[in-house]
Amino acid sequence: MSDWNDWIGDSRFDLDGDGEYDIFEEAGRQTNHLITMGVFDDDDGDYDYNDDWQDYCEDGSEYGLYPEDFDDEEDYEMALEEAREAEEDEEEGFGAFMPTPVVNIPITFSIEVPQGEHESKDYPNARQKQAAGFWDTFGDNSPEGKRAAFIIGNAASIPAANYLTADGRFLYAQAIKDHFTVPCALPDEDLEQEIEFWDIFRKLQCRDGALTLEVWDWCLQQFAPYAEYAVAAEYDLWFSVLSFMRNHAEDFLPQCVDYIAEHPAFLEAIQKLYTSGNYIVYILIIEALKQHRAKIANALFNMEFEAAKNNWKDINLTMQSLVDACYCFDEPMAVKYIKNHYLAKLKTLDDGMVLDEIPEWEEKLNKTIADLEQWG
Repeated sequence: MSDWNDWIGDSRFDLDGDGEYDIFEEAGRQTNHLITMGVFDDDDGDYDYNDDWQDYCEDGSEYGLYPEDFDDEEDYEMALEEAREAEEDEEEGFGAFMPTPVVNIPITFSIEVPQGEHESKDYPNARQKQAAGFWDTFGDNSPEGKRAAFIIGNAASIPAANYLTADGRFLYAQAIKDHFTVPCALPDEDLEQEIEFWDIFRKLQCRDGALTLEVWDWCLQQFAPYAEYAVAAEYDLWFSVLSFMRNHAEDFLPQCVDYIAEHPAFLEAIQKLYTSGNYIVYILIIEALKQHRAKIANALFNMEFEAAKNNWKDINLTMQSLVDACYCFDEPMAVKYIKNHYLAKLKTLDDGMVLDEIPEWEEKLNKTIADLEQWG
């Protein structure tokens, strides 16, 4: 404290008379100095010590009250309190007039929605009823309307129509349950597909391979010709199954190729379904060549070639997969066949994105052939 006394040089601001000059007394001295300089003067040059409350009072703007409209803090606080009480009285008053229910009486509102021309008719199951609603909603010429017309007009005679939902999903599980005795549980399906086809295939394949192929063949025969009315039928019945076998059931491929060789209608059904390229078909081509079934291999390659020839990415991926898979052969004949037939066919394409890759593929095939001839 003595430092403060030394600094100020006198005791004029020793307000409490204790002989010491503390920090609070220094703050008073500085404030007094600022007042003397006129820092706090209002417009008439006088400092109004009573206006400080306006800067620190509670905000009353939500009640339409503003400090500058009041002479002093007491009047402002009183007005603020009255505004609060009035608001509370209003809320309590509103509650006081609310009726107290004595008996709860359920009230049901019934609104009649007029049914369309098709929906108003009687149908044997919920799928046809749903389809009728879609038909009325979307009209005759829409994809939904055409699908609905197919369902309603053919459900009694065509399984694809009977097991098709109005939003375009085939109910494979229900169809299989209704036509086969299966060794595993499958869900009931009515208006919605509950399980994908590849998952049904998986459950069957690990229990009964022969039945799995029979079921797959039946589904192709029944659903593939009507894939245009469905959503993702090509994926369901072909691509998803190939993908499953490539990743989880390669040992099932020989049995698949045997079945295809014995059931020409199976391949015909796939050809009807095949509208876009998918390189995974290479797994069946390789297996067919292993078994010296060139006719099946050619049919599969030609399907892929025709579906993907306008898409260089699919073509390149298929060929690259075939080239990479040649390591599995025990003798060079199959590799030569791929080079002389499939690679040669790609050379006829007028697509630089494909042609640019051919020298590298040819080099790899030649090396594989040389290795097999030397060590095979």
